[in-house]
Amino acid sequence: MSTNFDQVSYWRDRHEKLRGDHRATGNISGSHEEMLRRKIYQAYLFSALASMLRTAVLKNKDSTTVLDIGFGTGFLASILTNTGFVYTGFDLSPIAVEDSSLLAPKANLQVGNIVTDTLPTSDIIFASEVLFHIVNDASWHMAISNISKAMHLNSILIFTETFVSEIGKHPPHFRARTKAMYEDAFEKVGLRFARNLAVLTMPVFSQNTTFRKSVHLVEKA
Repeated sequence: MSTNFDQVSYWRDRHEKLRGDHRATGNISGSHEEMLRRKIYQAYLFSALASMLRTAVLKNKDSTTVLDIGFGTGFLASILTNTGFVYTGFDLSPIAVEDSSLLAPKANLQVGNIVTDTLPTSDIIFASEVLFHIVNDASWHMAISNISKAMHLNSILIFTETFVSEIGKHPPHFRARTKAMYEDAFEKVGLRFARNLAVLTMPVFSQNTTFRKSVHLVEKA
């Protein structure tokens, strides 16, 4: 599938129009308050997941590095930089960088595009509510390839996607995909869905139905 949708302009314009409103990075049909609660909840869950991965997979590695693609609000950046992680964030929006820097001054926040830019090698990579916003398939494959290049043997990618059974109509800025499409794309760049990580059975992950359904862990094959 090809499309002329300009995701860079879309997100920069949306951040400018909704500056200070958490719908800028969340569901635009929801309320500011609803999106604020969702973003805080998500940040704490992801920070717990990062801490568990640091212990279970990275063996309490000193200076565990995190790359957060599409960091948006800066909530996760604030938590992780205050709990010993070395954090780099990429976002398409200069406004996201400027505003989140106030909340997370110790974070390395950059304007960046995962489709075209080289990503820093990182222990943990977050791509929350990012990949389904890359609607052009060629760009989507390039983003996954660039993520793979930023992963070493023990790195973990954490991304969100509620897989669909078949591709249907979608809004211009969003395209859900099937799990098989992700499996094929991952295989081409030496990745796979994580299989035996202990964290997958921990209560914070396994007993949260919504979280487990939409949050996926990926490792080097």
